[in-house]
Amino acid sequence: MASLTTQTSPSSSTHEWGVFLSFHGRDTRQRITAHLYKALEQRSISTFRDDKELERGRYISPELLNAIENSMYAVVVLSPYYAFSRWCLTELTKIVECMEKKGLILLPVFYQVDPFDVRNQKGTFTEAFVKHENDPKIVGDDLQSWKSALSKVGNISGWDLRDRDESTVIEEIVGEILAKLNSTFSTVSKKLVGIDSRLEKLMNLYLNIRQDDVRFLGIWGMGGIGKTTLARAVYDKISRQFKVSSFIANVRETSTRGAIVDLQKQLLSDLFKDKSSDIKDVDRGKNKIRHGLRHRRPVLVVVDDVDQSQQLEALAIERDWFGGGSVIIITTRDKHLLIERGLAEDEIYRAKEFDDDEALQLFSWKAFKKDLPLEGFVELSKQIIHYANGLPLAIEVLGRFLCRQNVEFWESALRCLSKNPKKEIVDTLKISFDGLEENEQKIFLDIACYFKGEKYIDRVKSILESCDYHPSSGIEILINKSLITISRGKLWMHDLLQEMGHEIVHRQSQGDPGRQSRLWHTNDIIRVLENNSGTNWIEGIVLNSPLQEELHLNSGVFLEMKNLRLLKIIGNVHLSQGLCYLSTELRVMEWHGYALKSLPMGFPPDKLVELNMRCSHIQQLWQGTKSLYKLEHVDLSDSRYLVETPDFTNAPNLKRLILQGCKKLDAGSAIEKSTRKPRRLKNGQGDLLKEIRTIKADIDVAARGLGIPMYFQNQSMGSSITIQLHPDLDDSRKWLAYALYFFYEINDLESWESTRFTRLDCEQLVFHFVTDEAPFKALLKFDTLRKFPNTIDTPAGHWIFVPHMWFDEKSKEVDTWSYIEVSITTGNPFTKVEKCGAQLVYEQNLHEFMHAVLLHPHFTNTNSIMILAN
Repeated sequence: MASLTTQTSPSSSTHEWGVFLSFHGRDTRQRITAHLYKALEQRSISTFRDDKELERGRYISPELLNAIENSMYAVVVLSPYYAFSRWCLTELTKIVECMEKKGLILLPVFYQVDPFDVRNQKGTFTEAFVKHENDPKIVGDDLQSWKSALSKVGNISGWDLRDRDESTVIEEIVGEILAKLNSTFSTVSKKLVGIDSRLEKLMNLYLNIRQDDVRFLGIWGMGGIGKTTLARAVYDKISRQFKVSSFIANVRETSTRGAIVDLQKQLLSDLFKDKSSDIKDVDRGKNKIRHGLRHRRPVLVVVDDVDQSQQLEALAIERDWFGGGSVIIITTRDKHLLIERGLAEDEIYRAKEFDDDEALQLFSWKAFKKDLPLEGFVELSKQIIHYANGLPLAIEVLGRFLCRQNVEFWESALRCLSKNPKKEIVDTLKISFDGLEENEQKIFLDIACYFKGEKYIDRVKSILESCDYHPSSGIEILINKSLITISRGKLWMHDLLQEMGHEIVHRQSQGDPGRQSRLWHTNDIIRVLENNSGTNWIEGIVLNSPLQEELHLNSGVFLEMKNLRLLKIIGNVHLSQGLCYLSTELRVMEWHGYALKSLPMGFPPDKLVELNMRCSHIQQLWQGTKSLYKLEHVDLSDSRYLVETPDFTNAPNLKRLILQGCKKLDAGSAIEKSTRKPRRLKNGQGDLLKEIRTIKADIDVAARGLGIPMYFQNQSMGSSITIQLHPDLDDSRKWLAYALYFFYEINDLESWESTRFTRLDCEQLVFHFVTDEAPFKALLKFDTLRKFPNTIDTPAGHWIFVPHMWFDEKSKEVDTWSYIEVSITTGNPFTKVEKCGAQLVYEQNLHEFMHAVLLHPHFTNTNSIMILAN
């Protein structure tokens, strides 16, 4: 998990690894070596251990060469069979060389051997060299180098385990290394890439400690972001202020192995010097920790990589149990876990990605051992940095992977990364995914494969709900676990988290796209559709870019895809045999350029949330009345053969209907059909527009002229207008809706373009209504002119359609009102409303009104209709 790692400079060496562990696997791998490695890792001492069993020749690999050269310590476990391995002896020779030339600290451990035998090559060491001397592949120079190395190591004071307890020796080794690492931190910390600014912020904003305070700090962020390294940096910086302290590392991993008691023992040993091993269960260990904390003295505790609240409970991490002046630091991927433990927002620090400069510096140290890339590698390095997107873990892994490789290797690696991400990166990130419940896993994969960058509230939430997911809770969980964010209303995730999601889907299908739950890659989609190899496994096909070549499909192409929820296809698809089947599970049907006259007979659209058939050859979607309860968005724009829309009166949740460019369609009639039940219009309000919020004829910017349609009999210069009502009219003359048209323009273009408003997706307007009763207001947002540069320097018009029932929600006395006055204010100081018009709409003239607006010459291709709903 450590990611804010050390760099080196020409004048002073630094170390990627704390310890290089040298051993012979046959007689130590499952014994002292395993126990020592575990103890080092638990103390967050980065340890290189070569796990490969086979002899690989007498030449040391570049990976081990780098590891030895970039380690601060080498712990050499000398065992009876150590010298029988040419590999171990070559490794030892390199270690001794680095000890003499680079200052590597060598710590020998004599495991079941006499140090005398090591330095003089006696006992089993004699047998080993007899074997090597008879090996024709081994030259005399190697033999002499090996003997010299053994002699030097045998003369170094180390640990002799022949008459000592193994666990005690391991504790001594770890303690000595840890003490020396801590003593050098003040020098090393200055060489940590990206550490200074983060450490300063933490100290200033989060760790201003008063003597009587118990200060909790949560460090929260996605996997590989550097939480552990940052926590270690804080620990090393302030630990001298405490008489006792403890860094409990790898809590999640240790708990997974069922070894939480081992962590309790470590905490007891660190804080209270209690080395007893009589803890039989977690509860007993927790009670011992609480008993030790009763003295109320200040302590420093870091609990690293927590993923369950029970882990903190087992370690007695409760605010009330610690004495004044104590500091407790928790690192986690799950923000909710911190909140659950009572941490306030100002006690939670979110670890951030590296900026480009930090990323390039870290990568350069990993790949080149320098501050900057070598000549000829600069642009390639920048491409790697772009791919890693500021994630320290990825930067480190890729830097090590590419170290000492040539340009051709780098170019090949870059081509492969998007299709075959590094397993170390994926597996680290996947830890967070594996900890999710099934509901959250499905939501995450849908976002990774389809919905990254999409608006959550306006679109994705309804789709997920229609799939029987639970997005309200699921999205919050994903945010808390640092897997997604919502920025300006849109769903986002780190590029490598998205790549991890893609990799999970690939792994589930074992390389067969026909068995892949979600398809998004163009070549996979073409392969499945052309070969008719789709199966029930497929839940979504989303093609986000137009097909470059024609694709001819047979009529039964979707016949086996019974569970297809999402379908998006763009252009160049031919269905000469027709289409006989679409899944009854479809929630999103988006097919640009659909080539048939209608959807398949028998297709039930009752689960559809979105229907997008832009530029299609559709004449009529289906015949008869269908249940459309879940339908919210319909886009049939530029379907020039469309002659009739469905009856949308059974679509009570319809929010958007787009019919722009449907030249054969009677627009007014279509909208009228979509906004009422004809038999019930007599009551003057009732079902008018139901839940419809927006009807767009095209883009969000209105006409480019100052002309208000003649239909609007009430017009006014400025931003307010009053319209008279007639409460004495009989029921047959009750108004159905209030229509308002207004123009706004930019009065200071230079200032408008330089302010934050130019960076927003929408403009904000407030409509202030004044009537015979108390005033009230409504807030609307619509797309800014920024998105349409051809209209920025001209006034823009919009019209608002407010159903009678919207007013009914505000007052029970609407039918007694004598007037409605509206004034409009903008959320931008550099825009203002220049002109407006208002008109009441009645049942008798609804059709006329729609035609007057939609077909007005100023509105062709540019009008916008906003409809308020209750």
